[in-house]
Amino acid sequence: MQPRVHGPADQRCSPHADMAAVEAVLTATHELLWISSPADAQAAAVRLVAALGGVVVTPDAPADDALPVDVSFGEGGTLLPSAPAASVAHMQLVRHLPGFVRDAHRAVELAARTRRLVEEAEIDPLTGLATRRVMGRALGRLRGDDLVIMLDLDRFKQLNDSFGHEQGDRVLRGFGRAIRACVRARDLAGRYGGEEFVVILTGSDGSAGAEAFLSRLRTAWEADRPHPVTFSAGIAGVGSDPSQALPAADAAMYEAKRSGRDRWVWSRAPATGPQ
Repeated sequence: MQPRVHGPADQRCSPHADMAAVEAVLTATHELLWISSPADAQAAAVRLVAALGGVVVTPDAPADDALPVDVSFGEGGTLLPSAPAASVAHMQLVRHLPGFVRDAHRAVELAARTRRLVEEAEIDPLTGLATRRVMGRALGRLRGDDLVIMLDLDRFKQLNDSFGHEQGDRVLRGFGRAIRACVRARDLAGRYGGEEFVVILTGSDGSAGAEAFLSRLRTAWEADRPHPVTFSAGIAGVGSDPSQALPAADAAMYEAKRSGRDRWVWSRAPATGPQ
């Protein structure tokens, strides 16, 4: 059997088809400005393959004319573009798709880098909690039924002086882990500075919600803490003046310190905690 030979007629592409292909590539490339994940890049590539007249197949599909260009971007299994050999669609895929895929890989890498930078700016690397910057924004958006809790690890400086900063960091990591395990999904917790932490209980269930959270936190912390470090806390409702919630919680926390530590105090309310 003689091998099939494709002549110049097989590769003809009308100016209209060529323009349509260029427009499809430009549209797909524009989409790369907005991608945030490999899945976004994969979706854009699949749309481009279709616009160029091809289909996407898996490696085990019976497609001898598939191009060796993976458009999955690591999201799921390998995906290969395919179109009949010597067709205009095949020619357009060969011409335009590899360059687009290279650009898409760069866009995915840039999106991942941007995401890491955002995380570094918004998540405290030691505790895994929100940074002070994030908490500052959240404190500016408090509602009247929210509660603000200021927490401080007791005698933390003595721990650092006695055991070193490595152990101090270990305590901070553990306390951050305990807070993350105890807050609800709708709440926000952050490291405010040093050994100070702020928790915003949103749409709180009043005093019962704060008491339940702090009781959970004490239990979780005592079960997991690497050193016998306690915490003191101050609680303040937001009410009609959100700007005063954090100062009120801070003042209540210092009152808890003065009254013996290892307890929590409500702003303008009697102290609560172990006696």
